[in-house]
Amino acid sequence: MSYKSNLNTNLNTQHRKIAKNIFSKLQNASNIVLLTHTSLDPDALGSLLAMYFALKNNRTFASAKITPIIYEEPLENPTLQTLQNQDQHGLLIETLPDSENTNTNMPYSKSTRLFETADYILVLDTSTVKRAVPEDLQETLLKHQEKILIIDHHITPTDISEKYARHNFLQVPRPSTADLLYELMIENNFQLNYDIAFNLLYGILADTAQFRYLKNEHAFVLSYVQDLIKYLDTTTLQDIIQLLDIRISPNMLQYLQEATNNIRIENRVVSTFLDNIPQDVLKSDEFSDFKLHLLYKTLLSIKDMAIYISVMPSEKPNHYKISLRSAKEFDVSKIAQKFGGGGHKNASGCKIQASSANQALEMVLKEAEKVVEEMD
Repeated sequence: MSYKSNLNTNLNTQHRKIAKNIFSKLQNASNIVLLTHTSLDPDALGSLLAMYFALKNNRTFASAKITPIIYEEPLENPTLQTLQNQDQHGLLIETLPDSENTNTNMPYSKSTRLFETADYILVLDTSTVKRAVPEDLQETLLKHQEKILIIDHHITPTDISEKYARHNFLQVPRPSTADLLYELMIENNFQLNYDIAFNLLYGILADTAQFRYLKNEHAFVLSYVQDLIKYLDTTTLQDIIQLLDIRISPNMLQYLQEATNNIRIENRVVSTFLDNIPQDVLKSDEFSDFKLHLLYKTLLSIKDMAIYISVMPSEKPNHYKISLRSAKEFDVSKIAQKFGGGGHKNASGCKIQASSANQALEMVLKEAEKVVEEMD
């Protein structure tokens, strides 16, 4: 099923103008690269896939080469198989430097070549190059910043030159990038189908925590959800919610016990950390699910806290991933931005270089205490 929606959107005149500018540029492109942020979440992956399917479903882009790229194994999503089946290029997953280039010491060679040949690089769900690609690739991407177009719902500063960002940078406060993309697709008369609708709902449901974080001023998003449901065929919202449900493998119980033992509560800030995790575990889907379970079903279940902090090792030695959540009046995006990260007021993240997880946590706790003191 594929047809146009007649629903009105909530974009203002300025946002409509920028959106038209972005899509008019894309219409003239024969080679488009799609990126989202590293440390994938469902809104990032859903937005990436929805944009891919929307472009492929539009006659204007019938002859264009469209390449979505991610830098880690994807989250579970049934439309990934559809993408691989219908496109010989498919989704590029470049998790490690290409072995073919080890002699020339050139990491991420496929991405590098794609950036060089692309007419435009569309970045979704982040406004910063630091979050769009791994550290070894950031300088390479910045060399092509005149090609970069950004669509993001996070209200955070960009590291793209103002010269290019002025007309190529769409930043609208919304519950998710997925619902913002829905508005852009409707504004630009895109036809929607199952794969597009599934991924937009996948992102919306995840970033609103099944509407638990949906603010009154964004209640119009419910009308978008109602419209998107029409395209789902036999799939239901419950199917997508179940896909997003966070459960852990029995193999992760030892890490859950250790992280629980490391929980600290000071001045309404609850935190925990893990360190020295084997590389094969860090790269596993099981560990990704575990991190979400720890954050949402362990830390956030503790009452009367202002800020929630989780510190986990990354695959790069002496680098740690910081996840931040908060009660509604406390702005943890300020903490993330101090360390080059970003996100929402109540849900943000960053990466920190430190000698240990405990040291990284101490650095974050100092900033968290400032945020709590500002509000108390």
